[in-house]
Amino acid sequence: MTQQNGGAPVSPGDGEQRRYDLAGDGVQIQFTSTHITWPIDITTLSLSYQGLGGGGTFSGDAIRSQTSEIGTLLTVTLPNNKKTLREEKITLTVLLPDVHPTGSPEWSANIKTVAILTTSIVMTTGAPSTGQTQTYQVYELEGTLTFTILPHRVTLSVDAASYHVGEPISVTLSNHSAQTISFINLKSECSVIQLQRQEDGNWKEVSPCPRGRDPLDYHLEAGKALTVKLVSSSGSAGLYRAAFSYSTSGATEPLVVSSQEFQVIANPEGH
Repeated sequence: MTQQNGGAPVSPGDGEQRRYDLAGDGVQIQFTSTHITWPIDITTLSLSYQGLGGGGTFSGDAIRSQTSEIGTLLTVTLPNNKKTLREEKITLTVLLPDVHPTGSPEWSANIKTVAILTTSIVMTTGAPSTGQTQTYQVYELEGTLTFTILPHRVTLSVDAASYHVGEPISVTLSNHSAQTISFINLKSECSVIQLQRQEDGNWKEVSPCPRGRDPLDYHLEAGKALTVKLVSSSGSAGLYRAAFSYSTSGATEPLVVSSQEFQVIANPEGH
């Protein structure tokens, strides 16, 4: 999340997802990391592979992850159905290069990396001491990293890309989530929507509700929408946006979403 002008935290979405599709030397590996921030902060991991004498899928605690300066090392223990007199452990390690997001909602990058298959065999050298021998196979992989910002489940939109000074601004709040959201009024024109105007690179509140009023609690059920018309807030030309703050039963702090930016344009008469 990013902080803007000391206000409530504003997130570009409800989370992000990184998906790696890799192949090479007869091996195919797909790894997905999904980080969800709403309604609770949680990360899920999933790794699938084909080749190496078989295939399989791993998730959660079955995947060990270690971050370094060059990237993230993932390690999983492959199933071993061989009947041998000695204990064998086979692990697959994949290096995921560190690629920084561009800031776009979705983008992809071509990457090259390696996977290492390690076979560890327990060697009995005489009671009670034992040893271990390890063999390594290195696989060169190429593929694609796809980064996606997961969209907000609660959205805010305006009905036009621009308005003239004095025109009403219609703002629609949509709850695409699976639970009820809660919020209060006392925003612009004492509504539940806060209009903001850009001044010197900062977002300033427009048409604040007079002090001394008691807030009213509102709720919007899952799948419902609410439209608010601001009739007197577009009093001067400039760049605007609408913002909305809400809470859920699973969130530890209020969440904020913003509409797309829009222009308020001076009338031809200069008003």
